[in-house]
Amino acid sequence: MGRLARTPSPVRVSVIVPTFNCAAFLGEALESVFRQGYAPLDVIVVDDGSTDETGAVLARYAARIQVLQSDRKGHGGARNVGIRAARGELIAFQDADDVWLPGKLQAQVRAMMAYPDVGLCFTDAELFDETGVLLPRMLSEEATGIRRRCLDARDGDDLKDVLVGWIFSDLLVGNAMQVPSVIVRRRCVEVVGRFDESQPLRAQDYDLWFRMAQRWPVALVDRALVRVRVWKDSASATAREGQDWDGQEEWRRRCRQWRAFQAKVRAEHLARIPPDLPAPARRQLGDYLLTKGWQELQAGRWGAARTWFRKCVRHGPGMVGVRAAAYWADSYLPATARQTIRRVHRALHRESRAYA
Repeated sequence: MGRLARTPSPVRVSVIVPTFNCAAFLGEALESVFRQGYAPLDVIVVDDGSTDETGAVLARYAARIQVLQSDRKGHGGARNVGIRAARGELIAFQDADDVWLPGKLQAQVRAMMAYPDVGLCFTDAELFDETGVLLPRMLSEEATGIRRRCLDARDGDDLKDVLVGWIFSDLLVGNAMQVPSVIVRRRCVEVVGRFDESQPLRAQDYDLWFRMAQRWPVALVDRALVRVRVWKDSASATAREGQDWDGQEEWRRRCRQWRAFQAKVRAEHLARIPPDLPAPARRQLGDYLLTKGWQELQAGRWGAARTWFRKCVRHGPGMVGVRAAAYWADSYLPATARQTIRRVHRALHRESRAYA
């Protein structure tokens, strides 16, 4: 992957902040953006119909922000309003109740400049509430395989924590990216489209990351540079009136709901694989489909296994597709025939190793 030479004039970044009735935290979120010390910078706040003191908070920053109005579009729709107004080559997303930590924006801009083929860059994050930090790193080793498949960009102190790779297969498992940790190239969003407002509100970001990961590699700044706040009204779509507030339990409940929405998005993307899927993403897709088929086969669910194998034959490259075709054919054989074939295969394997 080629690298872009360092340029003395930094690229313009547009920061988009959707907000709805979040006056209590909005000032802190904006201050964390301005503390980045990065210029040139556009900060676009999209007020999605707030009825609290949001207007008074925004008035304090009138000289430093652009305020747009939307009418209860939800975060994805409000972000689209901001994207249409953005002037920056790079677009960063911030939420009105979350906090960027020092150096977050500079680290991501350096990564995007160093790797011009990358379409998106995200960071690790920590989870917190009014009692303090609940989780110091949200991005567990199991959450993404980018650490295993990446190109390591450790060519200097400014890039020592940057990892670059394809994460399409990781998104087939789940979404490890927190929205306020993400920065994207505007030209890439123009290619794949903005947030899909027809998707459930809590899955619109996952859908967009999916579309981007199908076309471009992704960069990870492997540090917690964002603080994601958990509070009662941030989960207003799911919280029940009068319910005792338990931050960690609420977060777990929200995660269960997100997983359900993500399963819907995942099924939709698997049903419409683009014909021009780049080779790295296609290899990851083939491995995923083959693994799913094998798991179903081992569990004795023949119909489901054949469905996955057929998909793998259609989309999996090279030997992955050949193996899927063999497993698919094998699933129609009587149990005794399958056992005989496997015994012969193991015997031939041992003999070939003996003569190696």
